[in-house]
Amino acid sequence: MLPALLPQDRRAEAIVCRWRRAGLARAVARTTGCPLGPSSQSAQLAWLAGCRPEALDRAASVLCGKDWLYFCCTGARASEPTAALAAFGNLAAGAYDPAVRAQRKPTLPVGLSGVLPIRADVR
Repeated sequence: MLPALLPQDRRAEAIVCRWRRAGLARAVARTTGCPLGPSSQSAQLAWLAGCRPEALDRAASVLCGKDWLYFCCTGARASEPTAALAAFGNLAAGAYDPAVRAQRKPTLPVGLSGVLPIRADVR
């Protein structure tokens, strides 16, 4: 397992700049309701996909720091709606954006209601 990508990590900055020039950042913000920046999980995962694809291939789940702590305490890979929607969701629909869901590996939570278990067998 490689070290965690923390919110202060700026390695995805060049990716976000490209997305902004292409108009993608504005579209993502309209969909998720959150501005896109280098600390966004989606940008960090794009950086991993381009620079460390082997690490991304080995990853079982995408977890925020608080979700990782929950996993350490309970053994359950889980998240909650605000974190999941900010990175990969459609705010208006209250669910994952289908285009994002179709290309995402590692596994994201299945639903967005309350605390969400993340199952490795569901994609």
